Amino acid sequence: MKSAENNPGILLFVGIEGPQLSREERRFIAKSQPGGFILFARNLETPRQTNELLRSVQALAQEPCFFSIDQEGGRVDRLKKYFPPTPNLLRSASNGLTAVKQHARLTARALKAIGFNMNFAPVLDLLAPFHNGIEDRCFDSNPRKVAAFGVAYLKESRRLGIPGTLKHFPGIGRGECDSHVDLPVIPLHRKTLHLEDLLPFKRCFKYSPFVMIAHAFYPDLEDCYERPMPASLSRNIVMDLLRDDLGFRGLALTDDLLMGALKGFGDMEKLCEHAVLAGEDMLLICRGLESMELAYRFLASKRKSISIKKRIVESQGRIRCIKKELGLRTAVPSLDETALAQAASGMEKFAASVLAGGSS
Repeated sequence: MKSAENNPGILLFVGIEGPQLSREERRFIAKSQPGGFILFARNLETPRQTNELLRSVQALAQEPCFFSIDQEGGRVDRLKKYFPPTPNLLRSASNGLTAVKQHARLTARALKAIGFNMNFAPVLDLLAPFHNGIEDRCFDSNPRKVAAFGVAYLKESRRLGIPGTLKHFPGIGRGECDSHVDLPVIPLHRKTLHLEDLLPFKRCFKYSPFVMIAHAFYPDLEDCYERPMPASLSRNIVMDLLRDDLGFRGLALTDDLLMGALKGFGDMEKLCEHAVLAGEDMLLICRGLESMELAYRFLASKRKSISIKKRIVESQGRIRCIKKELGLRTAVPSLDETALAQAASGMEKFAASVLAGGSS
């Protein structure tokens, strides 16, 4: 086990295979000390079981962990096994700002009651007429409306102790394919991207310390049109655009490194190398202990270049700084059944109201 101060595994943001930790997962967590964990529907059986899973993970960690989930609503509703169905963001947004705030409020209260400390939502991509996996997961097609809804959602969620995540930077809504399957190409001019797709992100930066970078290719933001480079692996996007041009000082996270968009860009160790050099702070690997082991092997290797070592140290410091700012602790609170029941009751009424065309 590495000392906490020098632990390179803090750059890992990983998934868990089932509702309890396996022996192999326990060994990996104790050895690599990942900085964050994401849960999916496959991990959730009951609220108490979920809380106990989070507590068992944190018990193996030397430092506070990020505990996240994709709780957007609609098609991406991870809590639906034991929490009332949550409307999608498009439906909530069609009912106005008050509905979006209530959507964020009830979601945050539920997540907080269970033991999570962040959420991989909302989607700030622009709605476009493509079947690309985004569709009703986003707020609207109008950049200014998306920005306003994003600010409302993020402020409300952060106020309740569940910071959201701006995704998928610099905007993947106008890609014609699903990045889970293949690499979308966003053939927009730089000026158009800044005026439209990037607008919601720029207006929302100060309301969250987390940005998730898209697996998509933006030819006009890159030096070489003929050789596609996913934004998540591109220094031009992460370091030059996100940090230098737009001044973002929070954490940059990759989308899942196992997605189809990254096939052909190298094995797991090579993907991690590209991502770290691009400026990513945390590497998301949603399942597969073998892939996580390879990622940790890259991060912990003593044969890394000086530039990679420097980048890892930068990200270690940034991750710890954000955890301190958020007040994270090395203990997950017990399940708050009363707060969860209140959030569930509120979500039932909210969902019925949104479907009927109004917000309660």
